[in-house]
Amino acid sequence: AFCLGDLPNRPGLKTAMAVMYEHTPICLANIRALAKAVDDESPELKEHVPKTSRPIMIVTLGRNGGRMQLPMGPVIGDWMARLKSRDMFITKAWPDMNLTMPSDS
Repeated sequence: AFCLGDLPNRPGLKTAMAVMYEHTPICLANIRALAKAVDDESPELKEHVPKTSRPIMIVTLGRNGGRMQLPMGPVIGDWMARLKSRDMFITKAWPDMNLTMPSDS
């Protein structure tokens, strides 16, 4: 069984960004390795190792605000949260998945 996001009982961040850039590539590699395994062969599976123990968190508050926490502490002002609250970083996620974002029309 495979799980992503906040389901695994593993150390590390359980955020959408961690799922996209850390969990998913490892999960896909393990599924591919298992699919290629022949007969009773036990493929070598990758294990998720968290990249950081110092979290970065951006919480949006409406379309024009929010707060951000960096490893060294909270950020004064809402400049980065404003960037995220515009589109929740969706415009960045589509190209990262090698997809074209649909137009608004």
